[in-house]
Amino acid sequence: MPENRFELRAGDAVIARGSLDDLRMEPRLGETPRQIHVARAGLFETTDHAAADALQQRQSAHSGWLHRLENNLPAVAVSALLALAILFATLRWGVPAAMDAAARHIPVSLAQSVGEGSLAWLDEHLFEPSTLPSARQQHLRAAFERIRPAQTLRFALHFRASPVLGPNALALPSGDIILTDELVELADNDEQILAVLLHEQGHVVQRHGLRLALRQAGVVTLVTLITGDVSTASQLLTAVPLIVTQLGYSREMEREADAYAVSRMRDEGMDTGALITILTKLTEAQGQTLEEAEDESGFWSTHPLTHERIEAIRQAR
Repeated sequence: MPENRFELRAGDAVIARGSLDDLRMEPRLGETPRQIHVARAGLFETTDHAAADALQQRQSAHSGWLHRLENNLPAVAVSALLALAILFATLRWGVPAAMDAAARHIPVSLAQSVGEGSLAWLDEHLFEPSTLPSARQQHLRAAFERIRPAQTLRFALHFRASPVLGPNALALPSGDIILTDELVELADNDEQILAVLLHEQGHVVQRHGLRLALRQAGVVTLVTLITGDVSTASQLLTAVPLIVTQLGYSREMEREADAYAVSRMRDEGMDTGALITILTKLTEAQGQTLEEAEDESGFWSTHPLTHERIEAIRQAR
């Protein structure tokens, strides 16, 4: 019989069989009948103490490694650290990689629905109606139409005022791009504004917003599976509109959007220096020098304007 299996017999008849893991044996008390609990089979009693002792010894030898492990504090500590390392690696690299792959296959219709919900949330919490003259808005929309990529993606330019965000532009997964009045007023010319809009196009084309939203959804799902706390998942999901609106863009994503903008500006015959100029002006508008803007952890820092990014653009010119 395999080492991890047992049989209980009454004479020549087998009354129970299974894995040693299914056994729970009561301690021996003198010569009283020995009780043996068998999972899914019931309770058995025997006065054959020698056979019961032998069975118990087999069970102890089978499960002894687990008992030793449970009582080995260094082993328990190493196991806990290994589990935490696996969890960290899953959250840090596994979930983002899986969600980024999934983002490439999200239908355009779903991206549009996410964008519409985010725009409504932004209008309620962050934005006010634009005060730019309609003629100025029409002029910028016409210029924006001329630099739209030759793709099937839908793009729409929206004008808003935002004392909270100040000079800024946001791109939603739907292709909706929001330009604040404050940024229009800050720019020296239309080319600087178009440079920012091309940067935002880069976020849409490379599906950065969707990737962030899906990463958040992946983390929510993992937390729910681990904790079983659906309320926690619901609370985390309420943060998706913030994430979709670039409150968490990584340095890598910002560099990708910069590279896209530089490439498109070259194609359009534009001076890529306009992007450097407007990035510098935006940084200074936040009351920072380029060196001080190296810290990208600010909650409202939707576009970290660092010396590193500007230097990369200069080198790509």
